[in-house]
Amino acid sequence: MDPRGMNLWEEEDNGYSPIAEYFHDKVVLLTGATGFIGKIYVEKLIRCGASELILIIREKRGVPPAERMTQIFDSVPVMKSFQRNFNNCRDRVKVVRGDMSEDGLGLDPADVEYIRQRVQITLHVAADVRFDETLFKAIQMNVKGTWEMLNLCASGCPRLEMFVYISTAYANCLQGTVHEQFYEPPMDPMVLLNLVNKMDAVEQDHFEALTQMILGPWPNTYTYAKALAESLVKRFYDRIPVMIIRPPI
Repeated sequence: MDPRGMNLWEEEDNGYSPIAEYFHDKVVLLTGATGFIGKIYVEKLIRCGASELILIIREKRGVPPAERMTQIFDSVPVMKSFQRNFNNCRDRVKVVRGDMSEDGLGLDPADVEYIRQRVQITLHVAADVRFDETLFKAIQMNVKGTWEMLNLCASGCPRLEMFVYISTAYANCLQGTVHEQFYEPPMDPMVLLNLVNKMDAVEQDHFEALTQMILGPWPNTYTYAKALAESLVKRFYDRIPVMIIRPPI
């Protein structure tokens, strides 16, 4: 029985979960906590007994990161429901201000040090999932954000056990059959990253005019950027333990 008052493995079939056991008492760094999938991860990780969730959340429309998370706890039905069974669950959540599109994720140095000393598992969920997003913004959020997260976790996190990247089943949609393996990216992601990082507003407009030529057979900027991000994860496999999950949503 969990000391917080509920059996950690209590499911509808009372089945044992090795996944739940793995996350029990772990410190998890999570991005994208305010999104559709991220909210579910927050609920599941607390239910599994994770000792701490460190959430990187950006300010949005003037609403501070901590307040955004509070709004989710107070308004999302599943959150309101499970809080009745898990006492003080909010005490296990630490929110830090960050932005996937900024250099160094826009993190405060003190937060960087806190993350490095504590994180055991990283779940990188944050993404711009709009199919019609500009190529510039898709690369900034989905490629640069992944690059920054990988660098953070590979630069002195002694307790890190796993970096998990949440991709999409459509990241390799040009393949007839997608297997559990890495695929060649449509181009070198670092070439695009270096290019995007140097662009001014006028150059961004010129870049967007070339979107269809750059995408080629790729159906949209989302799947294209996700394919590039997967190849970045591959580059780090000899530095940190990495995993890619490709959900079909």
